[in-house]
Amino acid sequence: MNLTKKATLILVLGAIALGVVPFAAQAAGAKKNQHVNGAVTAVDTTANTVTILDKKTSSTITVSVSPDTKFTESKNVGLEGLAVGDRIRATAKEDLIAGVTTVDATRIEILSPLSEPAKHVGKKSVEGSIVTLAPNLTISSDDGTTYTINTAPKVQVLASFPATFSDVVVGKHIQAIGKLDGTTFEASAIVVAATKEHHTKAI
Repeated sequence: MNLTKKATLILVLGAIALGVVPFAAQAAGAKKNQHVNGAVTAVDTTANTVTILDKKTSSTITVSVSPDTKFTESKNVGLEGLAVGDRIRATAKEDLIAGVTTVDATRIEILSPLSEPAKHVGKKSVEGSIVTLAPNLTISSDDGTTYTINTAPKVQVLASFPATFSDVVVGKHIQAIGKLDGTTFEASAIVVAATKEHHTKAI
């Protein structure tokens, strides 16, 4: 065995002895939070589970709830619920034209750490912090671009509020954040989606 191979073997054995290799393998295999969305079809408060019809796959998913699961509910707060400094996502009905900095928004979300990552930022939506509310709603994106947000008459302005397991009922839509363990999705957080019948304005 030459000196290079011998030195490499010593380093590997040393790493195994110190537990570095298993730790690195575990870190490499670690998964980011996953998201599932769908309509609630059943709630079992005894087993602490929620059954949803997954929006993406049209399959049934069992979501497991633990004492550590955080609940929030998204509600329509109206334009008066916006404030300078809020980070928002403005979504348009049609694809955005490259280079255009005016967005005709049909939906605005006040973002929180639990907000689902956007799939269409740069295509149908833009994100940024509110700079002005009047005479125009403007935001500054992460790359420094200023966008003017035009709002439709029935624009939804969604914000997150504290909620509990009891707010999860059949018929409502939820977003679960967590990880899939076998056939059960273990939720670290659940967001109850806003409904057209439940519009609550900020006080």
